[in-house]
Amino acid sequence: MATCSRCLLSDNIPSVRISSSGLCNYCAVSAKQQPGHGMTDNEFSELLDKYKDRKYQVIMAFSGGKDSSYTLKLIREKYNASILAVTFNNGFLSELSLQNIKVVTDYLGVDSLMMKYPTNKLLKAFKYVGDGRIYPRVSLERASSICNLCIMLVKNMIYYEAIIRDIPIICFGWTPGQVDTAKPLLRLDCRTVSKVFENVRNSIVDELGAEYEKYFLDPGFMRENAEKMPWLYYPFVKNAYNESLIIEEIRQIGWKYPENTDGNSSNCLLNSYANQCHIDRFGYHPYAFEISNMVRAGYMSREEGAEKLEQVKNDSSYEMIRKMFEKI
Repeated sequence: MATCSRCLLSDNIPSVRISSSGLCNYCAVSAKQQPGHGMTDNEFSELLDKYKDRKYQVIMAFSGGKDSSYTLKLIREKYNASILAVTFNNGFLSELSLQNIKVVTDYLGVDSLMMKYPTNKLLKAFKYVGDGRIYPRVSLERASSICNLCIMLVKNMIYYEAIIRDIPIICFGWTPGQVDTAKPLLRLDCRTVSKVFENVRNSIVDELGAEYEKYFLDPGFMRENAEKMPWLYYPFVKNAYNESLIIEEIRQIGWKYPENTDGNSSNCLLNSYANQCHIDRFGYHPYAFEISNMVRAGYMSREEGAEKLEQVKNDSSYEMIRKMFEKI
């Protein structure tokens, strides 16, 4: 197995090729690309101003982790936006993360809602998708099958809440390594959204029953609300990202780092199990692409990235979750 000399991608990932120069195909392409010329951050300010009379201008997918906590603080303080913070509790948020959600929203004066589905129902769905068979290869290169489903459920929930509450902008606290666009603002398209969710939705409903339909957006609902589709805002496309500074800043408002999560999650106990299962099945870390993107863009050193990828799991959390999956 060969590893890129610039980032951290290895050629046991299907789409990765390492050249004789030691660079992977992604680093070779990025070296030739010119800086992007997407929208400026002014477009976000202008969009907020356009919807200044709405009860909420922004709906934030708020996990209580470091990145979403900082993003919430950034949008609230820099833009003075009216925000509804909505948390998808997958049943595995650490107790400290739940406390962080309360502390951060209280400090920022942000309204907050939490949605939780029955844990056993989610466990069955997570176990069903665990072998990765219902996901395209490219999805599994960038996230574990469990995280793919969890993120999809978050999107379905947030999109629905944005539409029915008439909130024009959705924000996720994704790092620069997770976002592959030079544009901080993108308008959702109902047909594209329905198509992206279709296969997973149908597979889970066919396998586990019609009771799972309500966790996914109905295509008819999407078509009926095509004109109300919200915008997606990615703050780190135009705002600086530095993990150490982010953690320091949110600690000043009362946020605390959980001790029972793995090196790539600051809120979710399930992530340890998802990481290890992915490595056992496919042979590579599900965060390799995100971390390598961060290294390639200069947000962290190669050594810092390697250290993160070495922290696959928290042993106690992994063992607890493993036993739960065995009982399903």
